[in-house]
Amino acid sequence: MVVVVVCVLADEYGELVPLMLADRDVAAGTTTLAIQTMGTFSNFLVFKLPI
Repeated sequence: MVVVVVCVLADEYGELVPLMLADRDVAAGTTTLAIQTMGTFSNFLVFKLPI
């Protein structure tokens, strides 16, 4: 099993947050990330709430 972690930066003032790569489709050029909302940043990503 290969585990791939993607780090996301929301803006120039944010911090890098590791997210789990759930699926990818090379032909379509898409990537699916698994996000478990736990804190301010993950809620911002999922619900687009102001930080």
